Amino acid sequence: MNPKNDVYVYYANNKISECMEILRKHPELVYEPIIFEETILFDAVACRKHEWIEELLTLDIDLMKGDKMKQFPLAEALRRDDYTTIKLLVEAGADVNKVNEEGDEGLSFSVIHDDIKISEFLIQKGGRIKKYKFVIDNIGSSEMVTLLEQHEHVFCQEGASYWEEQRLALLMKEPRNAVVSA
Repeated sequence: MNPKNDVYVYYANNKISECMEILRKHPELVYEPIIFEETILFDAVACRKHEWIEELLTLDIDLMKGDKMKQFPLAEALRRDDYTTIKLLVEAGADVNKVNEEGDEGLSFSVIHDDIKISEFLIQKGGRIKKYKFVIDNIGSSEMVTLLEQHEHVFCQEGASYWEEQRLALLMKEPRNAVVSA
């Protein structure tokens, strides 16, 4: 039989142990497009298949290999605000400060998505913000402002200066659960 086809069939039928057996014998298949031109890891991340992700990470996958859009697996998890996958990938060695071949930082994604839990986690793991202007200009809630006030060190020097200039306006942001009256 064809190992690549077998990986696809086992993955599609949620047969983890059978699939992992083939991938251990043919580790190069981890990097082969299998589903809609994506690798098995990218599909598992996109579909939030946490059990699959955990198993695949035991294969010592290079988490700095991009997909067809030059995004690393962590970027996909951040786009989906999937804390569990983000945690799995970071703990397996994903770089929180480089989530694609362009060098975008993970913390930028989570701040713009207004996800406090993910932002706190990325800060704890050394997350930084280099593209500060876009991120600061797109902060969505007073809670995110408060979080970043407590962790101003995430900005580069120019970013810290811009943060100081913008902070007063940012403090006027509505809380995330504020009721908008008509």
